[in-house]
Amino acid sequence: MQSTSSVPRGDPSETAELSEEGRGVPRDSVARRGQPARGPVAVGAAFATGGGGAEGRPEVARFIRFVAVGGFAAVVNLGSRIVINDYLSYRVSVALAYLCGMITAFVLSKFLVFEKSGRAAHDEFLWFTLVNVLAVAQVWSISVGLAEFYFPWINFDWEPELVAHVIGVSVPVITSYFGHKHLSFRVRNRRVIP
Repeated sequence: MQSTSSVPRGDPSETAELSEEGRGVPRDSVARRGQPARGPVAVGAAFATGGGGAEGRPEVARFIRFVAVGGFAAVVNLGSRIVINDYLSYRVSVALAYLCGMITAFVLSKFLVFEKSGRAAHDEFLWFTLVNVLAVAQVWSISVGLAEFYFPWINFDWEPELVAHVIGVSVPVITSYFGHKHLSFRVRNRRVIP
């Protein structure tokens, strides 16, 4: 049988419930019968489920798939940059490699991440490209800025182009996810901006 007692903590209006193990749990964190949890417990649950209970879980799963697809596309991007760089300059290689990664990401996102939009593939690809125009600007400026300016300035010389490119490719993950969700693969008859 578990005994509980109230023990004042800081503000007398805030009390903690103590279990037999002696762990205090703020009362506002404990879900009462028929009521949702509040406080730190609710924050953790909301994060784990993507916002609000069971209905948020598909969003978290979709984001995880998006990150996995993006990770694979990033490997394609990096690998193709290394190959292309044998024939062209680093600056051109970064841009062309981004296109290879973008096409990979489009195909995989269309079939593995987002629900069927009911729109033509060329319309989806147009929006996908527009979202990626912003992302390629981020990737290129960060990659080139680090490799050609910042890393030489701090005397960083261990694979500076590769490290700069990895950092550059990693940056637009969040902005691209929401751009693709609300623009590239939005379901037909939904507004462009929610």
